[in-house]
Amino acid sequence: APPPSAPPPAGEAAVAARDAEQAAQAEAARTQAEADRTQAEADKAGEEAELASREAAATRLTRTGKPFSQMQGLLPFPARGRVVETFGQVNAVGHTVKGIVIQTRKGAQVIAPYDGQVVFAGPFRGYGLLLILEHSEGYHTLLAGLDRVDASVGQRLLAGEPVGVMGQDDAKPTLYVELRHHGQPVNPLPWLMARKNKASG
Repeated sequence: APPPSAPPPAGEAAVAARDAEQAAQAEAARTQAEADRTQAEADKAGEEAELASREAAATRLTRTGKPFSQMQGLLPFPARGRVVETFGQVNAVGHTVKGIVIQTRKGAQVIAPYDGQVVFAGPFRGYGLLLILEHSEGYHTLLAGLDRVDASVGQRLLAGEPVGVMGQDDAKPTLYVELRHHGQPVNPLPWLMARKNKASG
């Protein structure tokens, strides 16, 4: 029988151990790099999916129905209720109304009358909460008197999407609705769907 092989000298054993350790470290580094690359690819895919989703939403907003200028008589009322002040009317305090005022039920839901982007949402000069939506072609809708706003600045909304609610404490909550074209108030009533002045909540 061949004689058993002699163990390597101590120096060679140390070198072999060091080589093995370096190989293990290199493999661990490679594995970590692979994991990092996989995570980076997953993150990138997620970002691309989110971007595609936002772009798709924006495309839907710009392609929903007709351009705003062709929506006369087709917009839904932002809230159900009774129109108590109309465009051009001089109100009880002597001010000329630049929009319409809708008397709603308590806690009535308020909706976006048309696709648009929120450019302002917050309290405004004693009007309660004010929401301003920017539509296409220089049109804006102002909704004032809300008790709660459920939309934030920069958010894109579709026609009919809930944007807030009226107060529960007021006996007769009123929503002020103003339509502007290039900054100038225009009568919103011809733009809204014809219906009876009174509607159930």
